[in-house]
Amino acid sequence: MKEYITKDGDRWDLLAWEFYGDPYLYVVLLEANPDLKHYSVLPSGKKLKVPIVYIDEASEVSPPWQRD
Repeated sequence: MKEYITKDGDRWDLLAWEFYGDPYLYVVLLEANPDLKHYSVLPSGKKLKVPIVYIDEASEVSPPWQRD
């Protein structure tokens, strides 16, 4: 688990994109930081827990012509 100190303008989806490359993984951040879930735009100076997420590329959905 990593830690991150928020800055002005930080949003859950933008942080998920920064850390995981997928804005929809904001749920992972919300679950790790339930005390801050009521914020849509995070205040600066808050300490966030950032779980490490391993994404299995083989499990990603790809078009039929790209599948093995």
